Amino acid sequence: MKRSMDQADRAMDIIKRISIFAKAGIEGEMKFEAISVAEVLEDILPLVRYELAANSIVLTREIPKDLPEVWADRRYLEEIFFNLIVNACQALKETGKAGEIRVNARVDPNTHPVCDIGLPKHTPGVERVFVTVEDIGPGISKEQLNRIFEPFYTTKALGTGLGLYVVKQLVEKNGGKVDVRSRMGEGTSFTITLSA
Repeated sequence: MKRSMDQADRAMDIIKRISIFAKAGIEGEMKFEAISVAEVLEDILPLVRYELAANSIVLTREIPKDLPEVWADRRYLEEIFFNLIVNACQALKETGKAGEIRVNARVDPNTHPVCDIGLPKHTPGVERVFVTVEDIGPGISKEQLNRIFEPFYTTKALGTGLGLYVVKQLVEKNGGKVDVRSRMGEGTSFTITLSA
């Protein structure tokens, strides 16, 4: 019952945010703070646990204990990781086999002191943190890769085409970027770059 209520609340929240995107008012409600990536992943686990179990998917996390906190809006970061993990679950579900989703994080060793445009100056220098969500699924063709961040574009029969679009919008609003790599028959990885 609690899981259903949480999912319903999240669905309403997503609808509200899509409306906000349409009105171009998202910046006004953002709240930047130092956030632990490990804590955010822990917070969304209850929301994806059923989907993982129902499809015999193992979620592994490799987050260094000394990983710097990232500078972002907590609710939007939760939604980014939630959408990426659910997207990976759906990709693995298409294979009809048990699978694995890996989430790992690291600091860019070549970080230089910078101040990203649009972010508050909270430290003299900004480290870049990479977080990758990877599935060992069917992969995405080159043609599809060029369009996966377009609104309402989907390769799934029951997809809305909004999950990855929302991910890209939220990552960019948090001053970061998202990259995707995929090989047919081998899987897909999404890497989020954020400032620490």
